[in-house]
Amino acid sequence: MIALFALLLVLAAGFAAANMVVGRVKGFQVASATDGGQVLSWNRAGGVDHYDIYDGQGKLLKELAADEGCQYAVEGLKSSTRYTYSIVGVKSFFGRHTGKAAECSGYTLPETVSALAAMNSGTGALLTWDDSGAGGYEVQYTDGYSEPKTLEAKGRDAEGLSIPDLQEGAQYTFQIRGFVQDGDSRLYSDWSVSEPITAVHTADMTGVDVTKPMVALTFDDGPDYGDVTDRILAALKEYGGHASFFQEGASASALPELMSRIAEAGHEIACHTYDHSHYGSNVTADDIVLADDAIEQATGKRPTAFRSPGGETTDLIRNVCVSEKMPIFYWSIDTEDWKSRDADAVCDAVMGHVSDGDIVLMHNVYDSTADAVERIVPYLVEEGYQLVTVSQLVQAKTGKPPVPGTQYITATQTN
Repeated sequence: MIALFALLLVLAAGFAAANMVVGRVKGFQVASATDGGQVLSWNRAGGVDHYDIYDGQGKLLKELAADEGCQYAVEGLKSSTRYTYSIVGVKSFFGRHTGKAAECSGYTLPETVSALAAMNSGTGALLTWDDSGAGGYEVQYTDGYSEPKTLEAKGRDAEGLSIPDLQEGAQYTFQIRGFVQDGDSRLYSDWSVSEPITAVHTADMTGVDVTKPMVALTFDDGPDYGDVTDRILAALKEYGGHASFFQEGASASALPELMSRIAEAGHEIACHTYDHSHYGSNVTADDIVLADDAIEQATGKRPTAFRSPGGETTDLIRNVCVSEKMPIFYWSIDTEDWKSRDADAVCDAVMGHVSDGDIVLMHNVYDSTADAVERIVPYLVEEGYQLVTVSQLVQAKTGKPPVPGTQYITATQTN
């Protein structure tokens, strides 16, 4: 009897000991992550009643019953941050018995980048975005035809990352995502919303001092059949100035040699519709495109700026100018040379009224305008003004080339 009792005690002790031994939980890992949470997972442990999950500071996050599965979602975390966890299996049998702790760690994902903006910067782009605190960023861009190009950026680049050497006139889309480096692998955020941009013409700024005052003289309706344009060109050449000539397509076709002289002298070749016969809502896409074709045929250069007849600009005009890659230019000083046909009146409209950044409207079809220009040009130079094209003016004053489809009144004022 004593022997049997002793045997029972030994068996009971063995059974109790077996039920008090709890092994280490295996397969404990960060199974997935978002920018504000993580999902922990592990392998089911036999005989365990529940699991205790702790954060890196030893705080109990969850007591999870074994029959509730082997996953636990941790919410409310910071993005781009590494978190550490531990887990123990727990068995209740004549008390609470725990196995050895298993540990795992991992990053939350970076937040999806917001406020990505792509702006023209010459024949390139300037990207800005809200720094999400990611370890780094991956920027991807494409013109829709070529394979996407990818480059890396840092948090400090969020204030302005330059993407140079885009193809002028091509439209590009940009997107960005943040990443954190976890050993040999990376964890990425979702891609941001893509931002489009069209690479625009950038002006040749040779000889332009952006720190000094400047004025853009502009001439409409030509070229003329007399010597008005030649006299204006001679005055500008004598004083080292440049101007913008908003010419008609029909006249350009009729006078290709004169148009070529304007272009060869380094002046800006601009469009003023085909024959100036339509105004405002009557202006058609052909009025603009056919003029551009004619001017390009005459000079070998497609116009880089546009002025609406009478200054009346419509949505159609803006849209066509976007397609034709031309910014639009109004004026801040109207000499009304077409009305007065008087050189003194034209000079009075400019002298004493002009200021830095002005765009002056004249027409290279009147003898009186040529008379006035021969006085206005030396006056402006003596007053310290540089004589520049409208594209140079905007680029000098804003640091960016003028945007196609946008109408400029001065170097910095648009409507």
